[in-house]
Amino acid sequence: AGKLDVPSGNLEIEDCAVTSKALALHARGAVAITGCRLHGFARGIECSADSVVLDDCVVDRTGGDAIRLNKAKHARITDCRFESVRGYGIVVYERMDVAVDKGTFQRCRGGVLVKSAARLTVADCVITDCGAGLNLDDDASARIDRCEVGPCSWKCLVLEDAEAAVVDSR
Repeated sequence: AGKLDVPSGNLEIEDCAVTSKALALHARGAVAITGCRLHGFARGIECSADSVVLDDCVVDRTGGDAIRLNKAKHARITDCRFESVRGYGIVVYERMDVAVDKGTFQRCRGGVLVKSAARLTVADCVITDCGAGLNLDDDASARIDRCEVGPCSWKCLVLEDAEAAVVDSR
């Protein structure tokens, strides 16, 4: 298992392949992961920072949730692919704003799980062969724009006190 703590400042990881049992990334500033292949994680990646950026990455063959966003104010995930994930591709905890653009989720237990009053915007994404495409819980809200979800057991699961706005999606 790996752990990177940056008590002050930012953490940037670029153009690499990372394999580990688990990875915890903690930074007081920002965490940015760009152009990486993150694969074979038994428990996935936990990321807590003021802001998180994941860009042009592939996350595959994880035993649990691929990316868990915790205690961040903002997160932006762009042009990423999540494949063969035994948990969710992305799990969002806490009250945060998360934008997922041009993502692909295939053969995951679920695409995105949003909890604890977090706000999610998903645009131009494809979610296929997943148990649940999007799962909103605990006062979460989401805007789903120009996405293709399915075939999945549940395209969008909206639980009590959660809200979803679906625009130009199928």
